[in-house]
Amino acid sequence: MPEFTAVIDIAAPPARVWQVWTDLARWPEWMPTAERVERLDIAPLGVGSRIKIQRAGAQRAEWRIICRRFTTSSKSNGLAVTADHVVTTQAGGARAQVTPRVEGWLGWLLGRFLKDFTEAMLAGEAAGLRAQSERLETIGEG
Repeated sequence: MPEFTAVIDIAAPPARVWQVWTDLARWPEWMPTAERVERLDIAPLGVGSRIKIQRAGAQRAEWRIICRRFTTSSKSNGLAVTADHVVTTQAGGARAQVTPRVEGWLGWLLGRFLKDFTEAMLAGEAAGLRAQSERLETIGEG
């Protein structure tokens, strides 16, 4: 099962990073791969929440939050992706980590042949999260 990890240190408090990361509707503003994000329920974001996301160059996927850390999962023909999103406290701010795991026959192929693309995509998303979190911390938005 292919697994990837992107880790980035952010000069903003963990609560700010978490606020940016869980504000799904604003992902397209700072995440280079998110073209459109739509909540499929009206309850506050939490376990069981459903999200539809259209990512650049990818099939539209439906995600479900499956634990309190912010773990998403999606399935389609031959592919299942589960991604853990974690924010921890670090000296001077926070550390954000996303770890997607890919399963299924198509997941194995994608993991093997699109490794560089996947790692670059995750790095771009992490950089966007850092920039947005630090920008909001600097201007004091909430």
